[in-house]
Amino acid sequence: MRAGDHRNGPRPGTLAVHAGSGPDPGTGAVVTPIYQSSTFLYPAGDRALQYTRYGNNPTQTAVHEKLAALEGAEAALALSSGMAAIATAILSVCGRGDHIVAAPALYGGTHSLLDRELPRLGIEVTYAEDADPAAWERASRSETRLWLWEAISNPLLRVPDGPALAALARARGITTLVDATFASPIHQRPASFGVDLVMQSGTKYLGGHSDLIAGTLAGSAERIRRATELMHVLGGSIDPHAAFLLERGMKTLAVRMARHSENGRAVAEFLAGHPAVERAHYPTLPDHPDSEVAARVLTGGAGGVVTFVPRLTASETEALVGRFRWIELAPSLGGVESLVSMPSMTSHRMMPAEKRRERGIPDAMVRLALGIEDSSDLIDDLDRALAGR
Repeated sequence: MRAGDHRNGPRPGTLAVHAGSGPDPGTGAVVTPIYQSSTFLYPAGDRALQYTRYGNNPTQTAVHEKLAALEGAEAALALSSGMAAIATAILSVCGRGDHIVAAPALYGGTHSLLDRELPRLGIEVTYAEDADPAAWERASRSETRLWLWEAISNPLLRVPDGPALAALARARGITTLVDATFASPIHQRPASFGVDLVMQSGTKYLGGHSDLIAGTLAGSAERIRRATELMHVLGGSIDPHAAFLLERGMKTLAVRMARHSENGRAVAEFLAGHPAVERAHYPTLPDHPDSEVAARVLTGGAGGVVTFVPRLTASETEALVGRFRWIELAPSLGGVESLVSMPSMTSHRMMPAEKRRERGIPDAMVRLALGIEDSSDLIDDLDRALAGR
């Protein structure tokens, strides 16, 4: 018997291990097998047609059940990448003539989708101020179908008042979509305060080991049904092996997030007091502009991403990020190992430099994606590198 009805009261750590999982009915295996099959026998009776591109391979459905339980949502869907997930979510809601209001602080790939691709489809986008829910109402019009924001933004780690935004949007009949990747379902469950669709880059915290590419959506059964139908057409289904890795990774999500957040807080406090650092960004720092909102809308921590601006030029910062012993120079986040990157060269490289600076992302900004190592070793590594050693 499969476990996982979130309404029955299990805590996130228990759901992460048991929801969507159970002994394989054919073999008794306690780990969900990789059903590496594109097709299945033609159904008899009421059983649905199974085909891996449809997202109903048993390895895929195990992910869907576990994720829905973790998100506190009726249903969930795994896709081939985070960009496949967010594109599918948007197109399941919006079409020609529709309008989107979005937060300006978004992942660079999402900006490319909104600024370059959606206008070609006749979908307009307006950016609203993250911290001012009233600005979202002012930016909306009769054609507005969707509000989009990130639970914790990249790379400035802004934390919008999600419950307030969700309530305003619902009152206007506008669908809400939240990219909750930086929070994970452990630190925020947007579906619990009325968000319609929740997206995660499964590549990051959900997978947790830097060995897969995936994206997920969670929401009502009807919204996920529509997204699934669109996935059939767009072809963004997740491969069974990636689904197996994703389901395995989610089993340790709760314990990993506790360590990521512990490291994030410790490193952020160290950097905030370092003389070689101009500014550190982390939601729990007292001088963070959203620290009070973060205390209300995030549960148990703020994740492992910390950004900072050293008192260096961009070229000097390039040398800095190559001096670490334990922190590897690579993009992405959410794995067990710590990574470092410069947004101007990775996530926001496609954004014009002038626009990056307007949005508070200087060329010398550094983003740390802290893993699960001992925080003292990470701090020693940073201290040595900042001293030029």
